[in-house]
Amino acid sequence: MGSTEAFVHPQAIVPRALQSEVVRSDLLEQLAVTGQPCVAVIAPSGYGKTTLLAQYARSTARSVAWLTLAESDVETGQLFQALLRALHAFPELQFTVDDIQTPYEFTTRLLERLADMQGSLDLILDRVERVTRLQGAWLGQLVEGLPDRHRLILAGYDLNGFPLARLVAAGKLHMLTHTQLRFTLEDTQAFMQLRDAAQDPATVHGAVEGWPVGVALACADETTHVELGDLLQDVLDRLPSEVRRALPELALIEEWSESTGSEVGLALPDHWLRTLRQAGLPLTPLGRGLYRPHTLLVDTLATELKRDPLRAAPIHQRLAQQAAQQGNLTEAVRHAAAATDIALLEDSAGILFPRLRSRHEFVLLAELTAVHPAAPPGWWQEYQAVAQIETGQVNEGEALLQNLERAASLGPLGYAALSLQAARRGDFERQLQSADAGLALPESPVHSVLMTQRASALISLQRPQEGLAVCQQMAASAQQRGAVLEEGNALHMQQYALMMLGRWEEQEWALTRARALFVASGRHSSVLQIDQQLIGIHLLYGRIDEAETLLQEAIPVAARNQLVLLPTLLLSKAHLLLARGEFSDAAEAIDTAQAQLQALNLPVLLPFVHFERFDLYSAAGQRELAQEAFELGVTTSTTALLKNLYVPFYQGLQAFDQQDWPRARLALDQAAQHGAEHSHQLRAAALLAAIDHATGATETLHLAAAREFFSTFDAAVTCSADRHRLNPLVSALRGTLPDHPLARLEPVFNTPVASGFRLLVDTQVRLTLAGQDIKLPLSNQLCGSVVPRGIMRWERILWVCRPHSPRRLTSSHTFSFALMTSSAQFPAIPWRSST
Repeated sequence: MGSTEAFVHPQAIVPRALQSEVVRSDLLEQLAVTGQPCVAVIAPSGYGKTTLLAQYARSTARSVAWLTLAESDVETGQLFQALLRALHAFPELQFTVDDIQTPYEFTTRLLERLADMQGSLDLILDRVERVTRLQGAWLGQLVEGLPDRHRLILAGYDLNGFPLARLVAAGKLHMLTHTQLRFTLEDTQAFMQLRDAAQDPATVHGAVEGWPVGVALACADETTHVELGDLLQDVLDRLPSEVRRALPELALIEEWSESTGSEVGLALPDHWLRTLRQAGLPLTPLGRGLYRPHTLLVDTLATELKRDPLRAAPIHQRLAQQAAQQGNLTEAVRHAAAATDIALLEDSAGILFPRLRSRHEFVLLAELTAVHPAAPPGWWQEYQAVAQIETGQVNEGEALLQNLERAASLGPLGYAALSLQAARRGDFERQLQSADAGLALPESPVHSVLMTQRASALISLQRPQEGLAVCQQMAASAQQRGAVLEEGNALHMQQYALMMLGRWEEQEWALTRARALFVASGRHSSVLQIDQQLIGIHLLYGRIDEAETLLQEAIPVAARNQLVLLPTLLLSKAHLLLARGEFSDAAEAIDTAQAQLQALNLPVLLPFVHFERFDLYSAAGQRELAQEAFELGVTTSTTALLKNLYVPFYQGLQAFDQQDWPRARLALDQAAQHGAEHSHQLRAAALLAAIDHATGATETLHLAAAREFFSTFDAAVTCSADRHRLNPLVSALRGTLPDHPLARLEPVFNTPVASGFRLLVDTQVRLTLAGQDIKLPLSNQLCGSVVPRGIMRWERILWVCRPHSPRRLTSSHTFSFALMTSSAQFPAIPWRSST
């Protein structure tokens, strides 16, 4: 468990064990400045990070809560609980986390309570090198949402899991490093004088380069040499034998107190910890009688313990039992594996592994599934395979599942994983087969997942009626059991079937009902998925303000938490901008959507980007670019669903532009009856009426259908990309049927999309022209014209970027710039070329 403490009156609670340490007033002053919502104190072990923060906590008038992260806190659920324990002195910040499914939900709830809290709070997280990338992402969201009066202060030897670049670029992070923390010569002299050390301060300072723990060890040694490799061993060898013999086992325990020996069954003499402190060993006081041994000390003792592994087994056994009793299952699994206690190991893992899978903590799951000391059972191997697949070892994970299937040992979880993998490959038949095989087994906790996979496969195989029946069965069962989230998930899947069946009002009802269920459950990640689709419905009805409000809320959230949803949201934004005639901004949104898809390696969604770009260029009158986008859209539409239900509509548009009326009529008729999107069916009806007008047909069915459709839906927004196609019909209707909805459309004039370079700073630097990555050598002069002053510093940089395969910058000299995880765009640079 992490050590926690809340400081309402810091002077009364923080022990004064550090009063003899050198007080770095300059560093305390920097910590006292509250201009940024996050401060990071990052340095290798032994630079006094914890000591500095303890001094700050004693001296500040602000409220302080302190959490020292433990190894078990890599499990996000464990970290939730540890954070709330650290905040126990503030009742207004307390809430229950049992029903919280995602870190985003926890962050949202905590921020709501912090906003209502009186006064100012510093939340200190020590040992943040243990923060995972998943946790770092939501801690970054916490920083970005913190009210002005609160701060997050981090301390550790690295922040690999934390979004440093984004926070630095946004001006939200102040950092102190070993450069500021190491002792000056004056600090070394003061420290050694306090301890009456005989060595020459200048010699010690130069030998250890200002490393505080090195100075402390030198003071503890009676000799004059300062070889760091020997100093610690010299101090250890001078300890009483009864203390020295018992120390190696203590390497397994992160925090020490006088009672530690009796708690784990070690024979330690009374006041053994005081003996260690008096000997000068590096121990950091944490308060409440707890001390943290320095990493150098722990590593030395661990090396000794490894020479005799049998010594460690009883301690691992005791620690595993204690962790299991405390509900700390991560530590229980680790220690039980080391103690070869198979029963305790599998009992703990049986509870922990489903929790990790449901929260997508696959890196930790992969680590823990690899510790089994014997041949693991089939269910264990299924979790191991899931973890491998989700952490990039796809072939290994699938091979493990297939071996279990051949041995008739595969369970429901394994079949759910195989079904999901088949869906990701677009193999919907295999997806359905795996789901059915899993459902044929006795019901399990993943039964609802298998049902969802079955419904998804049926819908993707263009069997929407069967898919709808499965969804309705799932929703009814969930409602009967009061399983709110399951009902919401079932309704969300159900709306896809309703969309394919053209039952639009029922689709909107299903989405609205699912959204209400997710909101009530605090399932914000699922709300975002619903909002993504409701935006499209708002646009169909011409509810521009509602759509824009949802977009403004959803895009930043998706950029932080659910990047996979960001491209679709950006395409909705492009559609809204196109309806307003803001073509260049629409192009920018499409470019960013494509860049995100490439970064996420989601080629299955690229057709939507290309067809959106086709709509844009068609509306702008740029026929060559529109044709190129159309061809890319058709080429990348590889699934049967896209080929049969999506592509025909755009084939009809292309034929319309070429005035190939028979081909256009055939394709648009198909889209009007079987289109995958409601907007396509509505647009097809209007365009069929336009074909009737262009060919002199007296048929009025299409015109009547368009009247019926657009008496409910908004023609101006829905047909924004077709206004140039509809101009002749609109003009005619104004004279003959002025009350027809299409007659109210305003005439449109083509406005070409602005063409120029766009510089994107993301996980790489790219230049695009007309939405395509370009290849270009950059000279110093060109760089100076492209990049705003102060953003980059270049020397002889050659940058190369091929379409769909961007490469990073390389340089023969150093350069520096801010790499941001969200795209930052600079003004377009006009195209100039001597060729």
